[in-house]
Amino acid sequence: MIKPDQKKMEYEKLDTKDWVVGVIDDIDYEKEHAWKPYLGQEREPSPAIRFKFLFEGYKYPHKSKWMRLSYAQKSTLYSEYISQLVEKASPFMDFDLEQLKGLKVKTMWVDNEEFQNLKMIVPVSGKVKPLLPQMVSPSFAKKDDDEVPF
Repeated sequence: MIKPDQKKMEYEKLDTKDWVVGVIDDIDYEKEHAWKPYLGQEREPSPAIRFKFLFEGYKYPHKSKWMRLSYAQKSTLYSEYISQLVEKASPFMDFDLEQLKGLKVKTMWVDNEEFQNLKMIVPVSGKVKPLLPQMVSPSFAKKDDDEVPF
């Protein structure tokens, strides 16, 4: 039996040659996100987030890739988002991501096969000031699954 033809999804493409201005509309959370294998190795499910953007001049919302919910210095969430959008950001800081909702941003995107990935993001008018105390020592960072915000 031959499988039926599947309709290929057409996505609204963003401009990859100029800044795209919009707002962080929402944040999707998954407590047990299933990751694709990396270098042939299976990866354990873990908490993850992605940002949902609404851009000026575009009809549909656009979403970032899924990222591990980690504020470690080399994590994608910290290095590409938190460090760029949060005032005096530091790894492992206490920060409520909900503070980023409604933030007006300028973004640059790059084509990645049939998808597009965020290349750069900056706030339009100043970084967000954290409402929580600034630093949590990595040795005291909580790893309790009950602490995940969903």
